[in-house]
Amino acid sequence: MGHFGIFLGLGASRQPDLQAEVENLSMEERRLDDRIRLEMQERLRDLSAINQKWLFVTFEDIKAVPCFQVLFY
Repeated sequence: MGHFGIFLGLGASRQPDLQAEVENLSMEERRLDDRIRLEMQERLRDLSAINQKWLFVTFEDIKAVPCFQVLFY
């Protein structure tokens, strides 16, 4: 029991430090999340631009358009 009381005493004095560290880590996590999101958006934009010349429509795509369905069914 004596060690537990010592542990609680030390924990209480460090609580403001731990709270500040948690806040700092939360801010860092948000910053990293934003950075990852922006990087992924940029990569998707680049992929879209690079692959745009390879876009095509399949026969199945055309058959799915309502105005063409009468022609194929």
